[in-house]
Amino acid sequence: MLQALEKKLLRFRHYAVKIGLPNMIISKKIESVLFENSIQAPKTISVSRILFAVTFLWLMAAVSSPVKAEHIIGGVITYECLGYTNNNPASNSRRYRIIMKVYRDCRGSGAGFDSTPGAFPAHTTIYRSDRPTVPVRVFSFARPTETDIDPNPGNLCVVVPPNVCVQEGVYVEEIDLPILPVSYFISYQRCCRNATISNIQDPARTGATYSVEITPEAQLTCNNSPVFDNFPPIVLCANEPFAFSHSAIDRDGDSLVYAFCAPFLGGGPDDNTPRSPNGTAPDPDQAPPYQTISFLAPNFTEQAPLGITSDLTIDPATGLIQGVPRVIGQFVMGVCVREYRAGQLISTIRRDFQLNVSSCDPVVEASLGLDSLNANGEYIVQSCGGTVVSLINESRDTQYIEGYRWEFSIAGNQQTVLNTRDVTVDFGAPGTYTGRLILNPLGDCRDTADLSITILPEIQAAFTLVGDTCQTGPLQLQYQQAVGLATPSTWQWQFGDGGTSTNRDPLHSYTQPGDFTIRLQVESAEGCVDTTSRSFRYYPVPPDLEIRADIGQGCQGQQVSFASNSPVSPTGYLRQWDFGDGQTATGSSPRHIYEQAGTFPVSLRIQAPNGCVALAQLAQPIAIAEAPTANFTFDPERPSAVNPTVQFTDASTNAFTWQWDFGGLGAATEQDPVFTFPDTGRYVVTLLAGHPSGCVDTARQVINVVSLVAVYFPNAFSPNDDGVNDVFRGEGSFGTIQRDFQFQIWSRWGDLIFQTNDPNGAWDGRVNNYGELCPEGVYLYTVTYRNEMGKLNRFVGTVALLR
Repeated sequence: MLQALEKKLLRFRHYAVKIGLPNMIISKKIESVLFENSIQAPKTISVSRILFAVTFLWLMAAVSSPVKAEHIIGGVITYECLGYTNNNPASNSRRYRIIMKVYRDCRGSGAGFDSTPGAFPAHTTIYRSDRPTVPVRVFSFARPTETDIDPNPGNLCVVVPPNVCVQEGVYVEEIDLPILPVSYFISYQRCCRNATISNIQDPARTGATYSVEITPEAQLTCNNSPVFDNFPPIVLCANEPFAFSHSAIDRDGDSLVYAFCAPFLGGGPDDNTPRSPNGTAPDPDQAPPYQTISFLAPNFTEQAPLGITSDLTIDPATGLIQGVPRVIGQFVMGVCVREYRAGQLISTIRRDFQLNVSSCDPVVEASLGLDSLNANGEYIVQSCGGTVVSLINESRDTQYIEGYRWEFSIAGNQQTVLNTRDVTVDFGAPGTYTGRLILNPLGDCRDTADLSITILPEIQAAFTLVGDTCQTGPLQLQYQQAVGLATPSTWQWQFGDGGTSTNRDPLHSYTQPGDFTIRLQVESAEGCVDTTSRSFRYYPVPPDLEIRADIGQGCQGQQVSFASNSPVSPTGYLRQWDFGDGQTATGSSPRHIYEQAGTFPVSLRIQAPNGCVALAQLAQPIAIAEAPTANFTFDPERPSAVNPTVQFTDASTNAFTWQWDFGGLGAATEQDPVFTFPDTGRYVVTLLAGHPSGCVDTARQVINVVSLVAVYFPNAFSPNDDGVNDVFRGEGSFGTIQRDFQFQIWSRWGDLIFQTNDPNGAWDGRVNNYGELCPEGVYLYTVTYRNEMGKLNRFVGTVALLR
């Protein structure tokens, strides 16, 4: 579409002046459409299908509103007589089927038909001629049947743009009316018309009335009104003759007479009170007689609705409308058909509709898949290096194209004629040539496209990459000029990391490793272009890799921390440490424990994803001396306050000296010492096992010296002051541990009777040892205390109190 618009730009002003297109329309409507297509508004444009589409967009534009019916572009009401009401002649009433057809512009987001969701009800008002100000009845049509109208104007060489849309809404309602010697008028009113209408005054504030009269004669004879056959064409072509049959059918065989007539006015632009007489949807619809619209005389009248220069006529006998529209625009007109029976007028049907006159081009359009046109309107074709050129035909519309003709002037003015849709031509040598594509060379709907073909020397993009991708530093890009080919005038480099250059042989430094693709595009002064690319892996490794250890020597079990001057490896790099003892690691700063004695060389290998390798070795090997392993046992395993003497036995390996520490209470240097702990408690015993190498190992164990608790609680006592078993307590010893001691007596009902924190305390059979005597019975006792290790101990039992 953009190429076709560009092709037509040069001849617009001449044609616009010729057809009388108003300057405002030229500057506003066409400019806005071209802007939407991302093309700057031109000063000229030709008679083309694009102008047809643009003009039609202007013609069909309307403000969509749920109140104003600016989308309505025509309508008519007819009726059918179905016989007597309830088929009963005595009813003196007729049943009628009222049919209202309304036409709307359905392009865009305009309001829908009345009686559709979100719209007003399509109410209609019935009046009698003898009581013209009092409505007989107001009824609302149900939702209409909606049908798209074929917008084809009937011209083989004209295509209607795809955004043209007209719908017909058919409303049907059956009503009963008494047979009277007066006329009925059935009317529907709506405002307003499209603001872009060209032939009437103030169209944006002008509404419409669709009305039909059922005369007394029509009532008596059960007459059926005439019905128009077809809707008029939506689009007419300016300066092109047209003929359309606006005929109607009468089921009763009555005589029909056709004439142009003025459409009726109805409603008004009042949005605030839309149901008022001057509102957009009067309720009730106003009574007849109705005023007709005001044409912009003298250029437009009801008999010349398309303009006095359009030679528009209608055959009164057949309804055939003929003429040559001269003015581009949007026009309201009316056609009336009068029904006569035996010379007497029975009814009149008035159709109100809109016609659109536009500039038209042939439906076919010669077009090539190229973006550029020269000042002569010729497609520019350039071939760089090859004399054989293939041309892709994108002409539209193929359903209307019956043939092709290609004409080329080649070396020596030889003319080559080809008849296929796409062609491949060998021009033989560099140079500039002309050509033409003709659509339908033997048909009526023609179009042509002119070409200017230039064969240019070939250009080639090629380069080399100089530099070591294993080392940090700039890389040199060098353009390679091919012998016998065109020399570039520009170089466009993209380095794959966001960097660019326009130099012929640039230097580029990468700040991060990675996989990169370098792209080069070269262009000659004549516009020939070539592009190439090359992918490579840039993963430099440290140029001077060094490693270090925090400790150079130690004993078996020594932990050594290692690091390098390349502490962080980018993603994809492999780091391999070798600690010299068969163990390896991959971290940046590993730690390693040497379990064996010896001398161990340490190395680091870093390998990049592209295979580049850096190696480093520790300056001095790690020296690990032999070391003992300290360990010991002791007996008894549970020493106590009664037996606090412990025998310690060395279980170390490779040990030659011993240093014992008995929890700070004493020391020894012999291999298997004996030590007596002075008190109960928890003691940490430490053994330092030594080796002649100077290496020492340490072993520690906890010795718990516990007190012995040997307590017996009798199961009965008799507090009767006879000196035997008069109190109840534990018999024996709690040893030396008396922390958190508590002795409690409980009744069988859960009452606390006695308690003491004295390990030697006793219960004498009274409440708390001073209250009233407790009765005989069984009592519960609990004893809790913590030993020297801090462990909580608890005894629970029962005792019988006897009197």
